[in-house]
Amino acid sequence: MQIAVVERFEEPCHENGSSHGDGRIFRFAYPQAEYVELAQKAKPGWMELQDFYGEDLLLGKGGLDIGYEYGTRIQSVISTLKDLNVPFEVLGPSQMEARFPQFSLRKNEIAVYQEDAAAARATPTINAVWQYLKMLNKKKGDDIVKIFQGQNLVEVSGIGNVKGGDLSLELNGRDDATTTTTTTTTIKAKSIVLAMGSWIMPFLSKLGLEVPLIGTEERVCYFKPKSQAIDHTYRSMPVFIPHFDHNIVTELMEAGIKHETANDWGFYGLPEIEVPGVKLSAHHTGVSFTDPELRPSRVDPELSDRRKDEIVAACAHLISHLFPHLNLGPHKTQTCLYTSSEDHDFVIDTHPLDSRVVLAAGFSGHGFKFGPSLGDLIANLAIESTSTALNPAHARFSLKRFPNFGLATPPG
Repeated sequence: MQIAVVERFEEPCHENGSSHGDGRIFRFAYPQAEYVELAQKAKPGWMELQDFYGEDLLLGKGGLDIGYEYGTRIQSVISTLKDLNVPFEVLGPSQMEARFPQFSLRKNEIAVYQEDAAAARATPTINAVWQYLKMLNKKKGDDIVKIFQGQNLVEVSGIGNVKGGDLSLELNGRDDATTTTTTTTTIKAKSIVLAMGSWIMPFLSKLGLEVPLIGTEERVCYFKPKSQAIDHTYRSMPVFIPHFDHNIVTELMEAGIKHETANDWGFYGLPEIEVPGVKLSAHHTGVSFTDPELRPSRVDPELSDRRKDEIVAACAHLISHLFPHLNLGPHKTQTCLYTSSEDHDFVIDTHPLDSRVVLAAGFSGHGFKFGPSLGDLIANLAIESTSTALNPAHARFSLKRFPNFGLATPPG
């Protein structure tokens, strides 16, 4: 078997997607059992990659889900962890103050602590994956894994023509990093996996698909501690998800769009890893887009800046409530691109008209942690050409949940 890996940008660790930066959250705590089990399956893969890389990729002191004691969000997390026999602790205000003094809970609030959670080092993890790919070349020969970097996927031909031979991928990119000359490359393939992040949205029409994906340009903020008396690094502070409303009204909410991104998803955050300060953001509050080349910061910087100000204000309000030792103003903000489905479940399935084509999309906001288990799932689809709709454990990711199975034009 030969494998071709195509990366749109010259370097895999770029700022045009959802996987750069210093940290992402790894956690078992979910209201949905399928995601808990997917995270459990991913953990051994993380350990294997970590051993290969020679550095810790998962750091920290577990994770906290914080919310109102009888709130629906936090109680559903507790219920699922109980059902799956995942160990956890429920901490009240005094227990939190003694154990994790970085936080301050009110009397009607609790925290669910789960020890397996961690801060996943984002950029080092991507570097580790690419080093592993290059190791395969050296170990098994250059013909096993062929890497194309700085190459744009222009066209996929042969979809639906199962008896007519291989699929064909047309790439366009520079000859090398030192020239502006572009060349076209054609790859023949028995099967393909399209994991394109936000770039899948403008590409769907070329596949004959119409899948309800929405992109948002999210903004994260870094808040430094007022002093060093309380340690806010991963060595002492857990990752955390505060289940409190951010009260930011997005364009999707104003338009009344029935999309999970139009709901109030609260906040998320990580302790200090490499960038100074605690990372904090209001989840799914970025300005929406349909083409990453036309992201809001490029085409409407005023709107982007207004949303940044709203996110900073919402985070400052949460800090005044929950984090007594942090400054209210961030010293740094950063953008990243999300791509989400209308129900916030992943989109992983074979093409309805050609099972040799695998679509993998909608991971933003919580997909990074599942890398190893999702990789196994997607690889199996590519090899076996079977839809996720046929497997009860993965059916929630299937195109079957969308009108016409995601096809732009109904079959027949």
